[in-house]
Amino acid sequence: YKNQEGYPDVVPYQAFANFDKLSGTVPIPNNIKSIKQNAFYSCSSIEAVTLPDTLEELGGGAFMYCSKLASINAPSNLKKVGQNALNGTAWMNNQRGAGLIYFGKVLCGRLYGDTYPEDVTQPSIKSDTVAIADSVFINYPYIEKIIIPKSVEYLAPRALSCRELKSVTFENDSQLDEIGSQAFYGCKSLTSIEIPKNVTKIGVNAFSASGLTDIVFKGSKLKSLRAAFVDAGKLKNIIFPVGVES
Repeated sequence: YKNQEGYPDVVPYQAFANFDKLSGTVPIPNNIKSIKQNAFYSCSSIEAVTLPDTLEELGGGAFMYCSKLASINAPSNLKKVGQNALNGTAWMNNQRGAGLIYFGKVLCGRLYGDTYPEDVTQPSIKSDTVAIADSVFINYPYIEKIIIPKSVEYLAPRALSCRELKSVTFENDSQLDEIGSQAFYGCKSLTSIEIPKNVTKIGVNAFSASGLTDIVFKGSKLKSLRAAFVDAGKLKNIIFPVGVES
């Protein structure tokens, strides 16, 4: 994938999907910032991957079903991890039973493997977590309360789409910058939320089909808020800080 300026900074969608000739250790070039959806899907002979610190995004299914992939490093700048990015790998299988699964500082894995313990109503998230990945808690039936550490900068699409979720608390001095599309979609039991002051972007349908009646925005940095409350029919009050004009 060369262009006139050399290698681009993206591994494209399905670039090497089902390419069995990739084997052993695969080093990703140092300038790569994003590995797109299904880029290495079902490359069943890959055993190890070396990711550069320039990597910021790992797309959904990027290494899904790379069944022999047991060794993969987590870059320091990685924040966005798509749904099932590492599912079906030997690395992910080795994490089963570990509770919440982290890839570096990104909370990326399914809670407690394939089981849903009824006593886990408030999962404990590590204090240095920088992001909660796509669909980590989607449809988890018992979560009622969650505290988001101040270190978290990104909530991915569908990250907290939980029907029984009643309380979301962001720690003081939250560094949250972006709430992804459908992040709280279908949270029927959630009636109120305070959006941290540093949030600049809220994705489409972020709070759609929720039970929200009250939303408080703590800051005025918000730049993008498009169709975030579609079908949030119970919404009554949206409070912005003094001085916000549009």
